[in-house]
Amino acid sequence: MAEGLKKKGARNSANEVDSYLAEDTMHFDEDPLMYWKKKSEKLPTLATLAKDYLGLTATTAHQKESFH
Repeated sequence: MAEGLKKKGARNSANEVDSYLAEDTMHFDEDPLMYWKKKSEKLPTLATLAKDYLGLTATTAHQKESFH
């Protein structure tokens, strides 16, 4: 049964990617987090991934300095 659920989840994710690729692109002046918030009902998996990765804070510290 778990195999069937995994396959179904993979299919749903693939459908989300296909849906996303078929849509118009985001405008360059649009806030990416707001864009994905609007898309979260139609593309829940991709919206969650986008929120996780777009919400990361950038840093300019060198790697060596971070671990002292």
